[in-house]
Amino acid sequence: MKRPSSPAVDLSDYESVGKWLVKALLLHFPFTLSGSLLLLLSLLLLIRSFTNPYSLVLGGMALFFLLGLAILGRLQAWRFRQSELKWDSSTPLNSGAVASIQHLLGRGGKTWYFFRLRFRLWGRQRTGNRSSLFLHREVTFCEASDLSFTVRIPLCGLLRVRGRFAVGDVFGLTLARWNLLPPRSLRVFPAPLSSGENLDIEPALGQEEKSRKKSSEDEKYYMREYIPGDRFRDINWKASSRLDQLITRISPASQEKTSLVSVDFRHYWQPQRESPQSLAHLNYLKRWLLSFLLENKREHPEFQFLIRSGTGMSKLESEEDLERFRRELCTLFFQSDPYRAATYGGAGSTGLDPSSRGHFAEKELYIFTTPFDTTLATDPQTHNYIFSTDAGGKGSEAFHLLNPSSTMNLPGPWFFRRVKLEARNADSYGQNELIRVPLEVKRL
Repeated sequence: MKRPSSPAVDLSDYESVGKWLVKALLLHFPFTLSGSLLLLLSLLLLIRSFTNPYSLVLGGMALFFLLGLAILGRLQAWRFRQSELKWDSSTPLNSGAVASIQHLLGRGGKTWYFFRLRFRLWGRQRTGNRSSLFLHREVTFCEASDLSFTVRIPLCGLLRVRGRFAVGDVFGLTLARWNLLPPRSLRVFPAPLSSGENLDIEPALGQEEKSRKKSSEDEKYYMREYIPGDRFRDINWKASSRLDQLITRISPASQEKTSLVSVDFRHYWQPQRESPQSLAHLNYLKRWLLSFLLENKREHPEFQFLIRSGTGMSKLESEEDLERFRRELCTLFFQSDPYRAATYGGAGSTGLDPSSRGHFAEKELYIFTTPFDTTLATDPQTHNYIFSTDAGGKGSEAFHLLNPSSTMNLPGPWFFRRVKLEARNADSYGQNELIRVPLEVKRL
């Protein structure tokens, strides 16, 4: 007679239980590293108390002190858990020397003597192709109320971060943790330059004209929707009452003309092996481009921007479009040039691939590039303005990758790579209007 076979054991259940136990231990273990060492020392003294009575006194006092701190901390952690402490991460994070502000929200309540509330923030940021930055920030405070703290992040990119609240003693021996927050994906935006080499652009009008016409009747009388700033006497009240919105009458000579500005953001580099130099140049170029767009949009609200990057073409007409492109700019890292012919780059190659230009052939073109861009070639029939970073030495603008601050930023292996970068000759850019910013990259 055959014995009934036992059911197969699912090892994944044991693995999940083991992971849960490890997480629970890390979350609820009450001692820090220094506290754990003191606990071991007190236990060793208690073991030696059979031969030395002084060891019993010292070991017992140390153990009693540690256990007392751990119990008091856990009681406060339970109390503050009811106060619903929260981390508000809705404020945008900006890269660069200027610190970003984050907020903690709470209902109030103070810690006991010799204890402090602690909020720890840690995560990993993607800064480029196969390059990361590890971030750690810890804040201590006495009252569970609304407060702000700063975070300094040198490079833009995508940040995967977690937060955790705890109650710890001022001696740094115990830590009562609770409320391990789930991971959050945040974007670190490039911050506009405080003062840049921006060109006050005056593109030729008429590249694109827009007339806001609603129907054949509106086309006859040249009417459009009312916008703030229109004269009150120009409102057509009959049409407004019929269409249930304000309609303004304008003359044919006053139709709106919109200037279209073509911008080429060249984040192109063939090796794509990140180094301090490549990350510094690309991050500065992003900040430069963003400052260029914002300043010119503020001075000329009628401007629209047609931007080409490695991900395609995008048209920026409003403030919302600029904000959307700013979010997209965080994820634009170095890549190969998709607008070049497969054979471009050899000796004697001088022109653009005609099929890659499409509708991007304008009378004026604003090019943002780096010295890593080896496939740059300009059209002699286009008036080009080239904004380029360049290799620099002493006297150049300094770009600090890791500034010492309250936020700990730990780089990856890319931090130790070296790329030999030489300053370009101005003649290599051809007969174009050129603005260069030499960068001196400093690791610390």
